[in-house]
Amino acid sequence: MEDNKFLFASFFYNKEDWHFLIRNFLKPLTDEIKQYNHNLGAIVHLSYDRGENIGFTIPVPANDAMQIASLIDATARDFFSLYGSSQKKVESYNGKFFKDFPVNSVQYNLHFFPFTSQINERDESNLRPFYFISELIMGMMANDAFDDESIFTFSFYLHMLLIKSLSGNMMSADLIEEQTQSLQADYQSSFEENMPVLFEITESILDNAMPPEEENLWMDDWKNLCANLFSHDNNMVSSDNKPLLFYKKISFGIRKQLGFNSVTDNMLASFIRYCIAKREGMRLV
Repeated sequence: MEDNKFLFASFFYNKEDWHFLIRNFLKPLTDEIKQYNHNLGAIVHLSYDRGENIGFTIPVPANDAMQIASLIDATARDFFSLYGSSQKKVESYNGKFFKDFPVNSVQYNLHFFPFTSQINERDESNLRPFYFISELIMGMMANDAFDDESIFTFSFYLHMLLIKSLSGNMMSADLIEEQTQSLQADYQSSFEENMPVLFEITESILDNAMPPEEENLWMDDWKNLCANLFSHDNNMVSSDNKPLLFYKKISFGIRKQLGFNSVTDNMLASFIRYCIAKREGMRLV
């Protein structure tokens, strides 16, 4: 990636139409840009910052950056003119200082996802989970309309598969202790309503009972990726805490990429804790 730079774009489009945007715009656009960036692909993330949008991060050769930015602009303009998402009337801004960006627009440099002080543009191994999840978002996730339930369930799968990939290194009790205990009552009714499905997912993954169907192949690929990254993670000191620290790092990336906020973060943590405790026969305090 030595001669590459990253372009950061945000495509503002109604959430209920994200699957259409991905299938008919972002996926073809990514494929077209691949001819410039040697098939490196793109990183996409779901966002609600300044309006519902899909964040788009793509490495491009530095010499071609302006040409590719012009390509993105022209392609977006043509797509929005033909398939614009409906405008939503905003009654109030709920105390927000900045208004949302208009639907059917592209904005640049509103984000620098997934780069942080811990992940920089040279961390190719740390970028692999984001590329992997992006492929899933632009693939199977875009077959149907996005809603809160489908996004939450997808995240739950990713986390349980991550836990399975670390099962030889991390104890369930350690993970349960890590989850927020004081919030369990807040989501009791929601959990009881969804527990049969979530617990079935938990058991099928942790007990290796997923049907060996083609649509489930990505699950083995994700587990293998997580296990491989953990075994080669030299950024963490070797200690008993390493599996849990690795889990927290990957979990943070998943939740950021899927647009989670503090409420959904805490709900997910509580649900994972419930399911693992139930499976292990542990009593929660």
